[in-house]
Amino acid sequence: MPTLYLTDLDGTLLTGSQRVSERTCEILNRLTADGLRFSFATARSRFSSRRAVDGLEPRLPMIVYNGTFIQDITSGQVLHGNYLDHEKASDIIDWYIRRGIFPIVYSLVDGREHFSYVPERSCRALLDFVATREGDPRLRATDIDGLYDGDIFYITAMGDDQVLTEGSELFSADSTLNCLLYPETYTGDLWLEIMPAAASKAVAALKLKGLLGCDRLVCFGDGVNDIPMFQAADECYAVANAAPELKAMATDIIGSNEEDAVALWLEQNAEY
Repeated sequence: MPTLYLTDLDGTLLTGSQRVSERTCEILNRLTADGLRFSFATARSRFSSRRAVDGLEPRLPMIVYNGTFIQDITSGQVLHGNYLDHEKASDIIDWYIRRGIFPIVYSLVDGREHFSYVPERSCRALLDFVATREGDPRLRATDIDGLYDGDIFYITAMGDDQVLTEGSELFSADSTLNCLLYPETYTGDLWLEIMPAAASKAVAALKLKGLLGCDRLVCFGDGVNDIPMFQAADECYAVANAAPELKAMATDIIGSNEEDAVALWLEQNAEY
């Protein structure tokens, strides 16, 4: 009975340095070489994920942008994707700008994947985030009009917590949207992420499970954005540093992200 094992990255597989440890790399490379069906489900892009898991040799497609895409980690081919209605995306951007927040907008522009932002109008938290993506070929500094370009699939905003909370309540009431409001793993800054309703880690996890011909799904996570994936899984394991809401619904609680807990659990318990 083939099982697909999926893990979140930040706060789960990655250490506080936003990297995988040498021990985790050794264990997972050995297990996947032996046939373990293992991949990632993350809010990150394929590009930043590849940098974060440098040293691992992933063999399966991965889930990125909180379930918006399933992508081949090497080629970048989108095996399953979701996009926002352009008029709806424009209305969301307009709503933010009227309140003094200039979001990061993820889109395909002329067939190339970008995230666009307006440097001179961005808040400090957003600029700090952009600085961590230095060298990312998707990075696109633009003017306000450029935020509306291309096929938009994901909108992330940081700024005034009250405005973000108001936006979460407003956009969550729209059945065509999936909204996630949660603190960033490393800084605690509040993020509001908006994507198509069909995009979620849960939907993508079940889709990938089917694509790979697996019968069972086992997941690992730490944040509230992992709740839908946990609900879809046959078994789900929260790391010791996970949010209380996730721990409450987990099959079990394992060690922390600083203790190679995911890799060690897989080494001891995974079934091929």
